[in-house]
Amino acid sequence: MQSLSATFSRMSADDYFIAPRAESPEGKSSRTESIDAQTAVASVSRVFFPHHIRLHHERQRLEFRHSAGRLAQISFNQITYGGELDILVNEPRRSHFVLVVPLRGNMLMHSRERSWDLTAGTLMLMSPHVGYRFTHFEKDAHLAVGIPRHRIETSDANCNERLAQGLDPVSIDETSQSLLDYIGFICNEFNRGSTMLRSDGVRAGIENTFITLLRAMLFPDQVSSASNSNIVPGFVHRAERFIQQHLTEDIHLEDIVKAAGVPARTLHYGFRRFRSSTPIRWLRQKRFEQARQDLLAGARDGLQVIDVAHRYWMHHGGRFAINYQKLFGEAPSTTLRSALKGS
Repeated sequence: MQSLSATFSRMSADDYFIAPRAESPEGKSSRTESIDAQTAVASVSRVFFPHHIRLHHERQRLEFRHSAGRLAQISFNQITYGGELDILVNEPRRSHFVLVVPLRGNMLMHSRERSWDLTAGTLMLMSPHVGYRFTHFEKDAHLAVGIPRHRIETSDANCNERLAQGLDPVSIDETSQSLLDYIGFICNEFNRGSTMLRSDGVRAGIENTFITLLRAMLFPDQVSSASNSNIVPGFVHRAERFIQQHLTEDIHLEDIVKAAGVPARTLHYGFRRFRSSTPIRWLRQKRFEQARQDLLAGARDGLQVIDVAHRYWMHHGGRFAINYQKLFGEAPSTTLRSALKGS
């Protein structure tokens, strides 16, 4: 595994380190560049959640670059805006936590009436429940790791309460160094187009290790008392994979139970214990998340909101719109219009 300093030094110097090619054959990495603010917002929104941009100078042209790599559900994003601007993140109940690691330069973070300098050698975890304003400058760049909420939230109410506050900027210490070393390894694999990442099982395993290290950094007091009971059972992963692969099909609980290979009662227990959900609620959540991705990606093709709702077996357009807004903080039509402006 390459040293942290060497890896992150290379990332600091190369804005396309994660995606040196325009797009990988497997579609696991991609890159975007633009001088337009709305295109920048749309590119980052596709992997995270809706947010807004405020330029410091009218009609400012950016040198925006976004280099991205995805494992199973977690994405790794090199981002530089190439201009002076504010990024406003205020939508409630967002879909992701975001681990922010500065790569070069200096940016400011404002939250809960406090301000911090973010520079190389620090990191922070954005909570989906907290509002933020980031002030960027022409030369700064950072790595943003997008983590769906369900991948880090647990059945432990105390842990979730601490997660809800996020992690304010801190200096890298021994525990976080281990996490960042592993992130460096992952980014190197993207950089060299590793054939290892073509395997669904390998990507899922790498992702699980990343989550374990992230939790160890966030909850060091629990590491010594952790036990195998915290390891997500294989039948939960099998059910998740089946659900993800059949989002547009008319599947039911019995289909998920069959794919998981355990009785329905066991499957329900596993989802309650490790996902704080049920198999059907999980299916519904994944369909909404994919519907959002379709809206963001399909604006230029004349896609309609009702078409996306029907694609994911949600045939009541009004109810779809209401539940979508509860999840993402905006109406699906707003998502579509925002994507169209950025296309």
